[in-house]
Amino acid sequence: MKSRILWSAVIAAGFIALPSFVQAQKVSDQELAQAQTQRMKAGLALRDMQKTALENDPKVIAAKEAMEKAQKDWSALQAQVDEAVKGDPDYQKAQEQLKAADDKLAAARKSLADASKSAAKARADEEKQRAQSASSSSYGGGGGSSYSQPKTDTPKVNPLATQQKAVKDAQEEANKIRISMNQLKLKTQHTLEAKDEWKAAKTAVDKTKADYEAACRPVLAALKDKPEYAALLKQESDAQAKIDAANGIVR
Repeated sequence: MKSRILWSAVIAAGFIALPSFVQAQKVSDQELAQAQTQRMKAGLALRDMQKTALENDPKVIAAKEAMEKAQKDWSALQAQVDEAVKGDPDYQKAQEQLKAADDKLAAARKSLADASKSAAKARADEEKQRAQSASSSSYGGGGGSSYSQPKTDTPKVNPLATQQKAVKDAQEEANKIRISMNQLKLKTQHTLEAKDEWKAAKTAVDKTKADYEAACRPVLAALKDKPEYAALLKQESDAQAKIDAANGIVR
């Protein structure tokens, strides 16, 4: 008897404390949302400061212009690949095969769409007939006994299986041809990359990219000495710590 009384008291205390628990959970959710907003705002402000600093530094500007020019020159050479690969007999053959495969895929998809419509119409007609049969039997029922054959579980057959397989097979065939064409294109590109013009262009891309990154580093490092930047970093860090604590993450 005493144990029942004690359990009743515990349960009652739990119900009494429930509203405060819900309120505490609600506050926790609000704090989490505020931390997420704070982290987002601080992160955006940090990126804006970085962007402004980089856009106003003469060395970074010059390095970026050189990098963009090198990338533009490299991109212009890529057009040679498309022109060169067009003369490859294997590539020409693959193009013809791809057209046939795409036509086959389009036909398979149309067949599947038509079969889907037919299957949907057949289901609708079956449901309508079933409803009519149920309605007529309810009106024709008398006092006598009725007998209904036991239902047997029959395995369901997918009426669209054939069409779906045709689409899958056609898609796989087209994908294989595209992969083969890409390999032929890469082979042509590797051949062209052996030329001095291509080597020089690739070297320029790599060098100007490295120069740009080197120009950015001291500018971004100098930002850390600015009080407003350090304050934003702290806000972002504090917000992330709250988010981690709410999610049970220990760093």
